[in-house]
Amino acid sequence: MDESQLRLPSQAEYEAAFTAIEPKITAKQREMLVFHHAQPGRAVSARTLAAAVGWDTYTSANLQYGSLAHALNNHLGAEYAKTTKVGTLVDFVFPDQSDNKYFLWIMREPVARALEALGWVPAVADHLYPHLALGGVSAVPPPPLDAM
Repeated sequence: MDESQLRLPSQAEYEAAFTAIEPKITAKQREMLVFHHAQPGRAVSARTLAAAVGWDTYTSANLQYGSLAHALNNHLGAEYAKTTKVGTLVDFVFPDQSDNKYFLWIMREPVARALEALGWVPAVADHLYPHLALGGVSAVPPPPLDAM
């Protein structure tokens, strides 16, 4: 892997990429971004994300976020290993790194700020707990910790 593959895009690069691929983003992918952005600390498991948009299994969320990340990577000219493409959108908390049962996806800060700058989500990136800044309202009530 060369050094250019390790560099994450800037907020401006994410904005340009999201704008360029917007016609290819499905309604469910956009719904996932909006829900994810609104979660406390912008942290969510694939299971919770899938349930929030009406899917029965986490594999659907994995597939769709991976597909969205792939489109972003293509636009940005970035090449990542197949298993890490979604890392363009998120950072990971492994189950053995905290008290969560499943992997957690943490939306990357420049992604959150780009979505806000584009007007796709409310501007709350300066808040650690966006759901509180939004008046405590989110699309789906947070699940118990052991369900994440």
